[in-house]
Amino acid sequence: MSWSLGEVRALGVKAARGAGMDWGIAEEAGFVVEWLEGHGLQGVETLAQYLSNANAHDDYNPKHCPLRLGCLISDMDDWVTQKDASVYEPLLMVPFLASVAENKTLLLQWDKNRIFIRKNNVSTDDLSALVSSTNDNPVTIEIIRSESTQDSLELKTRILKDAKPYIAKLNALAHKTYAPATEASRLAGAGAGLNDND
Repeated sequence: MSWSLGEVRALGVKAARGAGMDWGIAEEAGFVVEWLEGHGLQGVETLAQYLSNANAHDDYNPKHCPLRLGCLISDMDDWVTQKDASVYEPLLMVPFLASVAENKTLLLQWDKNRIFIRKNNVSTDDLSALVSSTNDNPVTIEIIRSESTQDSLELKTRILKDAKPYIAKLNALAHKTYAPATEASRLAGAGAGLNDND
């Protein structure tokens, strides 16, 4: 089984709402997961990790939200003043940095991870380490200009079955947004009503 980029974008929005994000940030979450997956990065896994942990911990500080910081960078068209921020799951900031890269290459780095970001493509030294194993503490990021000429990651149009466990996590969060059926809704025509002959 596989999923289209549009499907994961819609799921990302619903999952973010289920995790308690407001509509604006939820829409950005959908954009981010679609952009990352389309550019060869682990968008589904990273978003599932971030939202699951944010939903599970009441003490998650919005100040360290990569989606909020990414929006700020994009809206201000200014990555310089945010280069020493601390965020959870820095990979989620990549699409926002791409939107302000113009004709530059930006380097986003944290711990030993490095991602080279251009307007329409990205490259990295090691894909396997970009998603954290836990999300207990924010990490300090650095954003600088780079002259890297690394080969770009391959673009994708579908998400393959190895993302299934992370899709399931996003679906679990998305289900929190669904209203349960009531007797009144069934009488009004939802579902089979009171005459279910199946």
